[in-house]
Amino acid sequence: MGRPLFLYIFLLYWHFLNALFTVEAPQSLFTVEQGHNVTMECTFPVNGKLEFRDLSVSWEKKDESKTVYVLHRGEEDFTNQHIDFRGRIKLLKENLNLGQSLLQITDVKLRDAGVYCCVIFYGGADYKTIHLKVKAPYRIINKGVVSTGHNEWKLTCQSEGYPEAEVIWQNRNHEDLTDKASTRFETGSDQLYRVTSTLTIKSGIDEIFYCIFWNKELQENTSTILHIADSADGILQTESRRSVGAALIATAFIGSGLLFLLCIRKARANKGNRAPVASSSIAKLSKYKDTHDCRDDAFEDRELKYLPEKMFQILTILLLETQLSMVSALFTVEIPQQLYTAEYGSNVTMECKFPVNGSVDLGLLTVVWELKRQGWLKSKEVYTFRNGKALHQPQHPDYIGRASLLHSELKLGRAILQITNVKITDAGSYLCLIAYQGVDYKYIALEVKASYKRINTQVMRIPGEDKFVFMCQSEGFPLAEVFWQNENFNLSGPANTTYTLTADGLYNVTSILTFKPNMSENYTCVFWNKELNGETSAHISTLALMSTQYTGQKFLISLIILTCVTVAVLLSALIIFQKRKSFKDEQPKKGDDFNSQTEALYLSTVTSRDSGSVGL
Repeated sequence: MGRPLFLYIFLLYWHFLNALFTVEAPQSLFTVEQGHNVTMECTFPVNGKLEFRDLSVSWEKKDESKTVYVLHRGEEDFTNQHIDFRGRIKLLKENLNLGQSLLQITDVKLRDAGVYCCVIFYGGADYKTIHLKVKAPYRIINKGVVSTGHNEWKLTCQSEGYPEAEVIWQNRNHEDLTDKASTRFETGSDQLYRVTSTLTIKSGIDEIFYCIFWNKELQENTSTILHIADSADGILQTESRRSVGAALIATAFIGSGLLFLLCIRKARANKGNRAPVASSSIAKLSKYKDTHDCRDDAFEDRELKYLPEKMFQILTILLLETQLSMVSALFTVEIPQQLYTAEYGSNVTMECKFPVNGSVDLGLLTVVWELKRQGWLKSKEVYTFRNGKALHQPQHPDYIGRASLLHSELKLGRAILQITNVKITDAGSYLCLIAYQGVDYKYIALEVKASYKRINTQVMRIPGEDKFVFMCQSEGFPLAEVFWQNENFNLSGPANTTYTLTADGLYNVTSILTFKPNMSENYTCVFWNKELNGETSAHISTLALMSTQYTGQKFLISLIILTCVTVAVLLSALIIFQKRKSFKDEQPKKGDDFNSQTEALYLSTVTSRDSGSVGL
């Protein structure tokens, strides 16, 4: 009987220990970018010093049954490791003493995404599952702008990423043009989605369009700007310019060769057709007229002799001019970033680059920054650099003292424009034109935002009613919509929202909502800036409602309490005064009574004494 009881107690104790041994996952979901590294973690209890020979750790890709890593009784075992993970897996052993099983995967692939199982044996057994997501952002967007004639343009955006992304097209006013575009998706061996979207639209010059790759699953977006320039030069690509340069050189060579052959042929023809003039014939001519050709055969020979030299000079000049055109065609201005977004009142720097071969002669460099906006007849001169110095005369008054060019960066081929204390009116399309061994320009778009950071709130009760007036007011740019919400639903239906423009170009937005609130709920006004995809909110608690509801009652109660306290103080002072007065009045009377009693006692004593004396 004793032995079965002991075995039963031992098994019960063993299961109890297993129940106490638990594996935890501090983070159940990891999201990593393709090509980066990720470290996933699960923890287990360690009491005292860790005994490696008693520890076994196993990591598996559960959804595909792939062995990722095995540590068996303190020794690594790569026998059954799946080929997808070889050379990319590492367990950080130094953290095992702390009860941490850290699995590191390097150079993460898209196929690494899935569910991982972390199993640990150490005086007990338990496991946890961890999800791994792999993303490949659509960072680099290749774009193209092609004119198809009659003010019709074909705009193209192409990028690669994962997961599949939507492509959204917008114009300058952020109006949605997606339904007019065609988008196709392709998947390569690397599992990346190659997304190409094309928008064909009629548009004038100096227009901008936004191409946005929206990754709904990851809630991420990448955008670029396509600009329809003022002329064909603005959309002429580098490859096209090189083709034009090569065509110019070929044309120059062929034309020069043909011209050379034509001149030689003509000279030889003139020599063969020219008849010699006799001296007797010369005598018959009038002495006042020189109508004959006095060039002899020697002159023709000399002309033919020096003709190749003259043609070589002409050819050299043509080649120099062609080379100059080629250099100008190869000179291109590049922009690292096409769209800048600046906060109102902050500073912004915009950059365009130009090719530099060796040292830069600033005396030969010209840099012009201008602001152009749709509907303007004339652009604003922002900054001009010419002949090694800044020209302040043509600068527009709006930019005096605020716009500067970082001269130290010019020698590196960087024309960086800095604008301080950015204003709303600074938004627009900036032209960066550079002339140095060629001429080229690019456009950069600047957006200015003024977030509705500070929201002023006010709650007022309508006298004699149970309704309240809620008010929210703030300033910002662009124009924002205002939504009213409580904990359950939207209240924006009866709200009255108005806006005015300030002198700085900001929108002063005021929204008023009148209704009967529920005292058990909190209320929120939300300023939603659709254009910038940003929001700011302010909360109004029920305490504010209650304090507003009982403001009149609180004042009346306070007045009554103050009056009662004042009356009580006055009465107390009067009572104290009367008591002190009566106390002072009673003091002399008491003294007289004491003296009278003393005198009577003295007389009675004397009388008694005298009576005794007489008796004797």
